[in-house]
Amino acid sequence: MQENAPILFYDGHCNLCHKVVRFVVKRDKKKIFLLAPLQGETAVQQLSEEVRSVDSVVLLAGNEVYLKSRAAFSVLKLLGLPWSVLNVFSILPMSLTDKIYDAIARRRYRIWGRRDVCELPDVSDQSRFLP
Repeated sequence: MQENAPILFYDGHCNLCHKVVRFVVKRDKKKIFLLAPLQGETAVQQLSEEVRSVDSVVLLAGNEVYLKSRAAFSVLKLLGLPWSVLNVFSILPMSLTDKIYDAIARRRYRIWGRRDVCELPDVSDQSRFLP
């Protein structure tokens, strides 16, 4: 685990978010990402309350905080090929890509469901998950 590794914060109650986390873990061959629920201690320590209250995954990379579609595009870029190719869509106006992101975020519990407890990571990936 590297110092100042990017941290991907996700909604620990959201089934879609857990699918995204599993997607990232599986494709992050260099193991650059750390992961933490927005409801956890790490989020409280690292992110302002304002950022934690936004209905979004949050990527903390260095001193930069990325939200919504910019967070998603940044994750894809850091995953490398072939996923970074999808960054071609980042040329679209952020107002449009964030509207699409928000539309999915508003419906995520209805479509994918909600859980009461954050899923435990696989033992082999446990060191990448922060409280």
